[in-house]
Amino acid sequence: MMVGLDPLELRLRNYAEVHPQSGLPWSSNALRECYAIGRSASGWSNRNPEIGSMRDGHWKIGYGLAAISWSWFQVRCQARATITRDGQADVRSAQATRAPAPEP
Repeated sequence: MMVGLDPLELRLRNYAEVHPQSGLPWSSNALRECYAIGRSASGWSNRNPEIGSMRDGHWKIGYGLAAISWSWFQVRCQARATITRDGQADVRSAQATRAPAPEP
């Protein structure tokens, strides 16, 4: 704890109720709830906050905390649906991802 404050408490103190640049409310935001679930499920309050203080045999173990905000934009999209003469539906659309392909 470089600043002498629990990492989760630091994030809760800096929690943004609105978008920092636009001042608009988030369209969705369950980050506080995620923090609470993570705190409970991980046993966060039972951990020793001193760096290097927890061990499992010869292994040093510890707890980490991370969160991310993903900025995105909406591009024009379309889909085509066709009903064939025999009554089947054929729906065509496409997607793309920015994530790199997994290595073989």
